[in-house]
Amino acid sequence: MRSPEKVLIRTARLILRLPKRGDEGAMARYYCDNRDYLQPLSPIFAPELFTVRGWRDRIDATLAEYRSGKGLRLALFSRLEPAKVIGIANFTMITIFPTYVCNLGYSIAWSGQGQGLMT
Repeated sequence: MRSPEKVLIRTARLILRLPKRGDEGAMARYYCDNRDYLQPLSPIFAPELFTVRGWRDRIDATLAEYRSGKGLRLALFSRLEPAKVIGIANFTMITIFPTYVCNLGYSIAWSGQGQGLMT
């Protein structure tokens, strides 16, 4: 079985991992703080992206999606502020037969622009 706890990527400036219980506030804050910046470039945001309660359910769904092998939705945390989400990277609709394929969606906070975090 896939273990969400083992999904961890560390760089000099970032920590990438699956969101977990306790991250609900940070995830909601990311979307609230960046809504005006991200919305024109994104599908219409679901209302639950902006609430702690919505993220409780979403985190459970994210972990189930990962365990099933259908998706990997990573939150990007700053190593300087490890409780602050500064971006996301979502690998969704993963298929492995006949070829390995997925969709990639990503975003970075307005405050993270111009720092080379996504290059």
